[in-house]
Amino acid sequence: MKSLLRPLVDAGYSGVKMACADGFVRRVFPILAAYVADHPEQCLAACCQENRCPRCVVEVKKRGRPEFSTRRDPASALEAMKDAAVGDTEDFTHLGLRPNRPFWEDLPYCDIFSCFTPDLLHQLHKGVFKDHVVKWATKCLEGGADEIDRRFRAMPRGSKLRHFQKGISLISQWTGTEYKNMEKVFLGVLAGPAEPGLIRVVRATLDFIYYAHFESHTLDSLRKLDAAWVAFHQNLQYFVDKGVRKDRDNFNIPKLHSMQHYIESIISRGSADGFSTESPERLHIDFAKNAYRATNKRNYVKQMTKWLERQDACFRFSAYLQWTVEGYNSELEGSLEVKEDNEDGVVGDDEDGDEDVGEQAVFLGYSVAKLPAYRNVPITDLINNYGADDIITQLTTFLQNSPLTSRSARAPILTSTLSVYKCVTVRLPPAPQVTSSVTKDVVRARPFVAARGLVPAVAAQFDTVLARESAEEDGIEHPLDGEFAFVPPSISVADRSHAQSQVSKFVRSVSSSACLKTMAASPIQWRMSNGLLLFAIPYQSSACIKSRDLPAISADAPRSFP
Repeated sequence: MKSLLRPLVDAGYSGVKMACADGFVRRVFPILAAYVADHPEQCLAACCQENRCPRCVVEVKKRGRPEFSTRRDPASALEAMKDAAVGDTEDFTHLGLRPNRPFWEDLPYCDIFSCFTPDLLHQLHKGVFKDHVVKWATKCLEGGADEIDRRFRAMPRGSKLRHFQKGISLISQWTGTEYKNMEKVFLGVLAGPAEPGLIRVVRATLDFIYYAHFESHTLDSLRKLDAAWVAFHQNLQYFVDKGVRKDRDNFNIPKLHSMQHYIESIISRGSADGFSTESPERLHIDFAKNAYRATNKRNYVKQMTKWLERQDACFRFSAYLQWTVEGYNSELEGSLEVKEDNEDGVVGDDEDGDEDVGEQAVFLGYSVAKLPAYRNVPITDLINNYGADDIITQLTTFLQNSPLTSRSARAPILTSTLSVYKCVTVRLPPAPQVTSSVTKDVVRARPFVAARGLVPAVAAQFDTVLARESAEEDGIEHPLDGEFAFVPPSISVADRSHAQSQVSKFVRSVSSSACLKTMAASPIQWRMSNGLLLFAIPYQSSACIKSRDLPAISADAPRSFP
């Protein structure tokens, strides 16, 4: 590494002329500003023991506590290593160093300890979540790994969402994509049998992971990232109470401690998604896995080397042909296209032939198939097979309120027939904190199809949709801002005064619940809609909502809440 970075020494002090994007030539002073690596590699570069933090001098037994320590200093580390070479090991031992000659000692203006960037893949996805939180949560859940696997198998399929058909306990090789897909549904997997304490700590973990993944940050998002980190440590005591860990000081894990430095790193180096080791991990497939598959599995190192040399020769020759043969570029691109298999069970957007149709998808924000999958379906079938019990009431209201059909439409009856589509593709607007591209999501509504001969039966699938009627509605924050609108099920009310009393009764009952703390600064938003009372309660992001903790509001109100 020292040989590779030797040109930076003179360039950092004297500068080097470089052509800039605007066409001007300027003298640039390149320095080492970021070092992307996993924890063992960071400790190797920092010349410290692997049971110590490569960024700060926190004590070994206090890494599991939310306590801040002094940052490491390059000059102090070099001085301690020089003193240790002549027999004075006091500072060397205190800093947890190991004898080494660092490659960065001659680099100009280099603070290697602040250069270490967050590693989302190894620190959060694999470390904090998969290796620790998932394992601890499995031990706390009644039924253990078998119950977790059963719940993963029972999860409904979703668009671009991994469905773990065999659970997660039998998976031996994990990828970053599988970690992310498991994080999307893990809280739902735990819902029900998990206690509020477990839900809180898992939710805080997921909140931290998702806030750390933001492509752009504001002071508000960094405060929420810090609040998630605080909530995570506040709820770790649950694992001690359940006997999973011995005591509160038994969380001395380097990857848990690394969460403390995320905000500082994001402020000084930018969003963490640009420094993840997930991108270079892809090279393991190109240079290791593919090369190994090309061998006969015996004395494979020599065969892998030969295979890589031939691949490199083919690449160089292809580049030469692109340069000399006109039109060869498109031919090469066509030959390099590889059809990816569907090993991870991801359900594609277009599996039902529902492709985006030009203007329909762009201007309307959604697209459906040109022809419906089911024609002339009686409304009685929609009620019996689709579970649309109130379709006549809702459809009548829609037709009466729509300006296009308010005069000409006839009220539907039980003998009326409708054409039904299997799915609709919705184009979700980009969230700048997460992505700059439009997200396509597929909403499915399929009834059960019985087996016919050798064709197996197809299970019913009805997706749940959470829709906002108006983006300008007062009191509803952006979904990424940390405030959630909780809408209880429909409650029949006779008039507005009765509605007000129902709201007050619900708020008083919920406020006294141990697991839900309403925020006094945020008003309760409520309104009447088609004879139903709908209202939203803003609550603290570290709180937990359980079905059994919410009271029944009236005799007609169910005790099961979404």
